[in-house]
Amino acid sequence: MVHDAYICYDEKDQQISEAICDVFEQNNIRTWIKSRDFSSDDPVDNITNAISDSKCFILIYSKNSKDTNYVITEVDIAFSRDIPILIFSIDDIRIGKNLQFILDRKKMIYSFPDTKHQLEILIKDTSEFVKKPINKIKIK
Repeated sequence: MVHDAYICYDEKDQQISEAICDVFEQNNIRTWIKSRDFSSDDPVDNITNAISDSKCFILIYSKNSKDTNYVITEVDIAFSRDIPILIFSIDDIRIGKNLQFILDRKKMIYSFPDTKHQLEILIKDTSEFVKKPINKIKIK
């Protein structure tokens, strides 16, 4: 099943990632998120297919995710399949060396100082990648 966006995050950031997923879906951007859509039948195929079937890859970047092997692997899969990658940073940190080559020239949106405004930018940019223009962004 094709999704508009795949949301990549560290499990310690699950709550904020699910909230971001809700905002995407309020704006008619279909997402795949591990906490809801993951199937343990074949975990590697499940995640690889979800990334491959997405039109855009959203990395929730944080102090938790910057060195996580699963996150690094998922980013690498998206990069190797030429899927557009957007980074939404929820912590004030630089890209770690293990992801620097892949993410160095990708757009990073910081969630601060105005999270609502920054989410609007993330939604707008994602909607352009997935070819679903949005006139008025909804954030509840």
